[in-house]
Amino acid sequence: MKKLSKAALTAALLTAAPSYGAIVLKGDFVNGTANIGGTTTPTLVITQDIVFNIPSNAFASILVFRNWAPTDGGITQLFDTPAQNLAVSNNGNDSLLAINGLYDHNNSLQNDVGINDGLLYLNTNFVLAAGTATIKAGSYTFNSNTFFDPALNGLTFNGQVFLADSASSILSNIVTVPEVSSVALLGLGALALGLKRRR
Repeated sequence: MKKLSKAALTAALLTAAPSYGAIVLKGDFVNGTANIGGTTTPTLVITQDIVFNIPSNAFASILVFRNWAPTDGGITQLFDTPAQNLAVSNNGNDSLLAINGLYDHNNSLQNDVGINDGLLYLNTNFVLAAGTATIKAGSYTFNSNTFFDPALNGLTFNGQVFLADSASSILSNIVTVPEVSSVALLGLGALALGLKRRR
């Protein structure tokens, strides 16, 4: 059996590894200068479905990114409805919801939402029955806004996300979005261990 080199094995795993639930920011996110991603249009990309557990019936208004902009000193927002609706599902029932705006920072602690959290506000409540709720993969493009000036902690969000209601109270479990590189490294370690045992 032909052996793969370590470099080839690593490259194959990095190519195949899924960017599970990663939230990627592209485009003009800092004062209209297009210095993130090389384009002028701010875009939020959810690369893969994110699934939450919902303990009881509720109305979700916010997708919360924990500590999304930890160094920012004040709220800025893209108060804009993208052309693309947010694709969601509750217990297998699919629907589309309009997005109200993207906020990089909350101006005060409100129930379960902290001052460093990023917020994706929905224009229409996500009506939830107890069970599972899914935010589906998608790309959401906003109009440029020079007042949107987030102090982002990297271009790819890796951390905790959850659903909240209009009073900023948590409605779901907290889901940790892993880094793409971490997934790849775990896969590499497991495969290397398997190859070692075969020898």
